[in-house]
Amino acid sequence: MSIIPIANMLTTWKRATSYVLDPVSAGDEHTPDRPYTGASAVQVRVYDGASVTGYVVVTGNTPQANGDTETLTFDGNGFQVTSKLFDYVSEVDSSGIEWVKTRPTIEAKAIARDGSPYPILYALKGPGFPIAYDPRGGATERIWTAHRPEAMEADTVRFLVQYEDTWLPRQGDRIQDDRTGDVYEVQSVTEERAMYTSHWRIMAKRVARPIE
Repeated sequence: MSIIPIANMLTTWKRATSYVLDPVSAGDEHTPDRPYTGASAVQVRVYDGASVTGYVVVTGNTPQANGDTETLTFDGNGFQVTSKLFDYVSEVDSSGIEWVKTRPTIEAKAIARDGSPYPILYALKGPGFPIAYDPRGGATERIWTAHRPEAMEADTVRFLVQYEDTWLPRQGDRIQDDRTGDVYEVQSVTEERAMYTSHWRIMAKRVARPIE
């Protein structure tokens, strides 16, 4: 039996990462995998190269200008962080480091003002990804105000999600109800297999509700 026939919610499934540019073999030009960084510095890492010497130019929008740039100099493998804060990164280009005998790997991450990784939410599934709300998961109406004025919290709820080979839900994922805008954070994932069905049982906590 598939979960799809009993699905009663259409959702957008999101995951957080700090990667602006996923690890890739260094080349002349790189298009960011997740360009919207939300006023963060960009940390560029170059590694697994031999005799690395060259430059990486980060281009994007800053509070000062659209199409702004910052050049980072590399003399060997390592990290460099922009001094500018980028809201949007359009390109991460390298010069010189891609021509060494052993071509290095390059990656870029969004970094918050305090130096911690800056989370970028990106969509894994949806909008319109069907899941089933299971009312046996626990009460959902005992709601109280959270620390942030715009957020609300509730007891843990349970969802059933159709099993797929191509992806795996994990703790910390965000599930947004496309109809109401409610957002749930995944607390645990359990795979349940039977003779005619396979699905994930998701325990999640509502962390945000639209303000009426």
